[in-house]
Amino acid sequence: MIYGLLGKNIQSSFSPFIHNYLRPSDNYQLFDLKEEELSSFFKEKEFDNLNVTAPYKERIIPYLDKLDESAVISNCVNTIINHQGHLVGYNTDRAGFKELLLRNNIEIDNKHIYILGSGGSAKSIEALLKEKTNNVYIVSSSPNEKQLSYSDFYQKDNIEIIINTTPLGNMANTFKSPIKLERFINTPTIIDINYLPYRSDLLLQGEKLGLKTINGISMLVSQAIASQRIFLPKTLIADSYDNLYFLLNAKRNIILIGMPTAGKTTIGKLLAEKMNKSFIDTDLLIEEKQQKTIRELLQENSLSDFRKIEKEIIKDICLKFNTVISCGGGVIEDHENITLLKAMGRVYFIDRPLNLLEADPNRPLSSDKQRLSKLYQGRYNIYDSLCDIKIPNDSSEVEIIKKIQEDFYESCHR
Repeated sequence: MIYGLLGKNIQSSFSPFIHNYLRPSDNYQLFDLKEEELSSFFKEKEFDNLNVTAPYKERIIPYLDKLDESAVISNCVNTIINHQGHLVGYNTDRAGFKELLLRNNIEIDNKHIYILGSGGSAKSIEALLKEKTNNVYIVSSSPNEKQLSYSDFYQKDNIEIIINTTPLGNMANTFKSPIKLERFINTPTIIDINYLPYRSDLLLQGEKLGLKTINGISMLVSQAIASQRIFLPKTLIADSYDNLYFLLNAKRNIILIGMPTAGKTTIGKLLAEKMNKSFIDTDLLIEEKQQKTIRELLQENSLSDFRKIEKEIIKDICLKFNTVISCGGGVIEDHENITLLKAMGRVYFIDRPLNLLEADPNRPLSSDKQRLSKLYQGRYNIYDSLCDIKIPNDSSEVEIIKKIQEDFYESCHR
């Protein structure tokens, strides 16, 4: 069987992992095509089944011979069956988003819901929501007479759910957001159907405001299972939702922050080995790339220049996944570093008491006990405020690693 995902800039997609998990004997491929390649691709029809993602869910409709009712309702396609050259389009986004609502206990009856974006996914979601409420609105940067502009949207004060279907927030646009949420602090629920990064800029804004935030992983998994049932309807597929949801979330990074000599590197290496993740120490990476020690860099550069070097390293590694990242003690001096790292990971503050920390003559900022104490007093509350969870480091490494693992795996189910 030749099947896979059709889209553009999709090399980071989780779809191959999901579909090869659901059908281990099949080889799921990525068809990463430019728009001018679509015509010949569909003319040759050298595939059995396809999933389709942005930006082609609507654009490929003219190449199909028939649309299933699920695709007619939303006028977009994300699943294609090739019946001996006869191409039939389906849509499983509706089923996927319905499961997202169910799994996250989101009631939509008579709610005022605003969908950001007007592409294929937005239309599928709109069609589903209108079965339960008449108060569904599409917000578009190029609105038609039935849609709202963003300027009109910002004037609304009855918004109960915001759903982002734009590409602003995906891996190609990670640190961009279609809106600023300060205006919508009374909106209870924010959904971003982008699933990578795990926490888009929009969702991070929502977390800071204390709103309920949901990414697109549950929708991704559910629509994939639905499409597999279309691909091979006579073969029973066990509902693997829970396992897949957990496994995809377990690919997140683990970010360790804390004071120098708090044990981040030692704990990080052991944790990475135990959890089968890669390991990165940002200080060691800086030294490797600069061909100088941290001490030499701080002696030869101003502290602000060193922080710029550090930030470039963070930018280089922040979109990796399945990695344990041990951060230099001063990474929190620029709060944006943690925002970058949170996009793909969960942040742990390794909280070692001051009396157990050691002054290090190779670290100018903590070279003696007095400087170390001053640094501790200045940074502690920042570590505490920026982390996802604080892990006391006043016991054995085995106990600390166990605590991180338990929290991380428990969070993978949420």
